[in-house]
Amino acid sequence: MSFWVYENTIHKKARIHRGDCPYCAEGRGIHGGGKTASGNWHGPFSNIDTAENVAKNTRQLDIRGCDLCIADTSLADLEAKLSQRSEKQDVAPTEPLHRWDAELDHACSLQLSWKPTGIIVLDEAAKLRFPKADTIPGLYRFRTRTKQGRSSLYIGESDNLSRRFGNYRNPGPTQQTSLRINQFLTDLLTSGGEVSVSLAMKAAIDTAGGRIPVDFSDKNIRRLFECLAIALEHATDVTTLNR
Repeated sequence: MSFWVYENTIHKKARIHRGDCPYCAEGRGIHGGGKTASGNWHGPFSNIDTAENVAKNTRQLDIRGCDLCIADTSLADLEAKLSQRSEKQDVAPTEPLHRWDAELDHACSLQLSWKPTGIIVLDEAAKLRFPKADTIPGLYRFRTRTKQGRSSLYIGESDNLSRRFGNYRNPGPTQQTSLRINQFLTDLLTSGGEVSVSLAMKAAIDTAGGRIPVDFSDKNIRRLFECLAIALEHATDVTTLNR
């Protein structure tokens, strides 16, 4: 049996894991990435005493055994209990699956920041002209302000930002959302309003097992952060154009 120590420098904690713990996976972590931006795996170690010493040497504020694979056992009793548990698991699982699954902690925090990339204007043909966007997946935000000072915003996601902006510039007859946003922005700019564009940057998901890399090529990830951004903007006094 091997032991590992996960050190999270952001949350100032260190956790001792068995190598076969699903949070550890022999130092690869729950998402298989190993070292993350917020933490690092130390190991493997052949015994719990070595792992304990390494955990203490991290000098983090919160040091203890994993709640899943080591539970609430004191560090002094870990070696004996883990040895007994290992022998039993060679024969059959010691806990019902539903109990083991219920103990997994899925608490997480999301981080998202925006980077301004330019403004939308009307060209000589009175058509929308957008700031340059790459052909990559991501999130975008339009902030608008009328000549009288009233503000609103629109948040969206796409697997191709350049193409999506092109859809707003030249919406097809069946693209209802693109038609609506095109008309709104055109009317706003014609009447002297302003529109700024921002793209999502530095998105992150932090879990008990470490930081999960954010991949905007995954539509589920884009929708997750889109919903987060819309929810946060709903908490302000700015009118939203999202329906």
